[in-house]
Amino acid sequence: MRIEPLAIDSIQILSVGTTAQDVKICHDKYIIIQNQHATQTLHIKEKSVDGTAVTESNGYIIYPKESSIPLSVNTLSIIASGASTTAAILILK
Repeated sequence: MRIEPLAIDSIQILSVGTTAQDVKICHDKYIIIQNQHATQTLHIKEKSVDGTAVTESNGYIIYPKESSIPLSVNTLSIIASGASTTAAILILK
């Protein structure tokens, strides 16, 4: 089996706060989420599976200056541990 490398198709920059936001992702796309803040954490989860927004207790953590593994989601729910946390969503092709 041959594994093809992933390339960045586009980048979406978000300012994330303490209220959950929903981000619709194109079907069949992989994404990587980068937390660009120096001290605040991000919490993420797939919302379209159960309809529940992310909280600090039910999501995956992305630590400051870290990135997620490639994910495939339809609707991403994202929240930060503090206001004005910058997240970059790299949409892969």
